[in-house]
Amino acid sequence: MRAFSSKPSYARNWLIEMAQALLKKERMREQCYLLEKTWDTLNEISVDLQNRGISVGPEIYTSLRSTKTLIAQCQTHPNPSELTPREIDSYLGFCVGCCGQDVVSRIKCELRNVEDHLIIQAMNEVDKEYALRLQQKTVKAWEPLHERIVSEIENLDQAIKVEKDVMSGYQSVIEENISYWEAVEEDVVESYTKIIDRTENEKVKSTLREIVQDSKNHIEALGSIRQSFRKILTDAQRHARLLQDLSQEEL
Repeated sequence: MRAFSSKPSYARNWLIEMAQALLKKERMREQCYLLEKTWDTLNEISVDLQNRGISVGPEIYTSLRSTKTLIAQCQTHPNPSELTPREIDSYLGFCVGCCGQDVVSRIKCELRNVEDHLIIQAMNEVDKEYALRLQQKTVKAWEPLHERIVSEIENLDQAIKVEKDVMSGYQSVIEENISYWEAVEEDVVESYTKIIDRTENEKVKSTLREIVQDSKNHIEALGSIRQSFRKILTDAQRHARLLQDLSQEEL
């Protein structure tokens, strides 16, 4: 039987790898241009809060400054994926050390944290309606960046990583936000209860008692949601162990 040279297949694989690397570079750059618009939205929200007399914490401005610089580097660097963890983590913020060599993940992490802090501050220091309007604005700002987190799982190593890292990463973010939300509801209960004790107006008492009871129900519901997510995390950890046991098998 005639033997065929393997050189063409090597050349083809090399071309495929080059094309994939180029596609990844361009995708990262495109995401950074979109993230700049999200940054603009969050910066506008911080300015609006200041104009309302709300003191925005210095950690917010530190994160926004660092993120703006990282976005500029991502847009102009010949290959953003080659930015090292040391270069990325040289900028202060909420997410130092979180994202390794992935500058896009670091930018997203910073902006998500800024968003959470601003929305919570708006809820605590202005009112829920204003905070909801801001949240709707940020949701719209993030929409162009929505994409599948796991495009395709091709082997067991990738499957294990999804179960161990991606799932647990989402769970920790959700836990943190539930904790913030619970704290807001607890503050509502405490503050409104004090007003009820001070006022003689029966209509005010009745209305605030209704809201206090709703907030207590919300706290209970959030606790239940927290337990549900912990169950999901437990399942993910079990799945990772099952997949680890299969890692010596061929798909």
